[in-house]
Amino acid sequence: MNQFNQAPQNYNAQGNSKTPYYVFGCLGLAFGAVLLSGIGILGYWWWANKTSYNPEYYGKIVPPKSQTMRFITDEAKSLDPHIRPDPVIVHVLFDGLAEYNQTYDLTPSLATKWERNADATVWTFHLRKDAKWTDGKPITANDFVYSWRRALNPDVKYSYADLLYYIKNAALYNTKKAAAEDVGVQAIGDYILQVTMENPTPFFNKIIALTAFRPVPQTAIEKFGENWTNLENIVTSGAFKLTEWSLKDKIVVERNPQFWDNTNTKLEKIIFISYQKTPSGSEIPINPLELYEKGEIDAAFTASSPSESLKDKKDYLRGKTNGIEYISVNTTIAPFNDVRVRRALSLAIDREKLKERNLSNFPTTSFTPEIKGYENAKGVSYNPNEARKLLAEAGFQTGTIFPKSNTSTTHPKETATLPNLFRNNGKRNSALRLNWLIWNGKNS
Repeated sequence: MNQFNQAPQNYNAQGNSKTPYYVFGCLGLAFGAVLLSGIGILGYWWWANKTSYNPEYYGKIVPPKSQTMRFITDEAKSLDPHIRPDPVIVHVLFDGLAEYNQTYDLTPSLATKWERNADATVWTFHLRKDAKWTDGKPITANDFVYSWRRALNPDVKYSYADLLYYIKNAALYNTKKAAAEDVGVQAIGDYILQVTMENPTPFFNKIIALTAFRPVPQTAIEKFGENWTNLENIVTSGAFKLTEWSLKDKIVVERNPQFWDNTNTKLEKIIFISYQKTPSGSEIPINPLELYEKGEIDAAFTASSPSESLKDKKDYLRGKTNGIEYISVNTTIAPFNDVRVRRALSLAIDREKLKERNLSNFPTTSFTPEIKGYENAKGVSYNPNEARKLLAEAGFQTGTIFPKSNTSTTHPKETATLPNLFRNNGKRNSALRLNWLIWNGKNS
């Protein structure tokens, strides 16, 4: 019987050593893991950017990661409410007697309620007792008395003084014909403000939310003078407080924990980016629409007409503002001293055509804008036949040479040719060709 005994084999194996194939295998696995991770990251980036765009919107629709809003606006030359500041910034820093809500209705703010007498010559505002300045001091009726007298100071000529002329003796004080104490505003105790008007003013409560009527801090102004709005000195009263101010760059405001309605403040921070900001290495200011499209800002306000690429987007909001640009003519010289000529010129303006040409968003025939609760008078609309008739009555028949008119505009790109009212055999006559600014109710 054959017996086979296998002797133990020694392969000279070393338990802790690694062959080159093992090392290469580990390196390959590591490289594959990195490659797959990179592909995953790139894929997520592509997906996130692809899904953040929606053709129904102009910009990205990804919500912000934090309660911070980035908003682009005009460069703020001052944060003093009486020196024509940017109202958007001032309204978050300084509280008013009342504030406008999203439907342009007034809601109480520093004033909890108000009433007027029968003929609207005396208004009484009851102030809330839990409102404070950012330095911790209470906001009282005397703050309003000081602030409104300051706005009317005839030695300073603040920007909004004329808005307070509805108040008794305000215009006289502003023109050095009366004393500050004669102005019809007084504090009855700490929390009742009484305002006496120059004439019956039933709409006074509609304008108290404007910048000019917001109180300013007397103590800080008297201590720091013109420098009271500097970052280290400023005292405010609104839902946000100033934390950064870089000229031609940005203004940063953060939530004010001492604000009386702080529990209902949703944002933690607002970054106001200046229109005048220039990207590094460039002399051209930033383009707000480009920043918005890329998702680098969250909102922008513009008073210009929208481009065709914007008009139908869901994130483009159009709203009317109480502002009108109009044609002003010298009615003391011929032919404009004839009411028929002036009326004919108005009848010759096709305001709807101007809207089609992007020169007006809200064409209007009245001087006073549409205001809730007020029915304004309507002017004449486009009617060239009636215009020709009126011109003929004024002595300007077909073929008559109409006097040339010199016109000027601060918006040279926004001009329109007044339709020619004279025709001979169906051909236009060049007698009446006036390039005029037609920008009625243009806003966004």
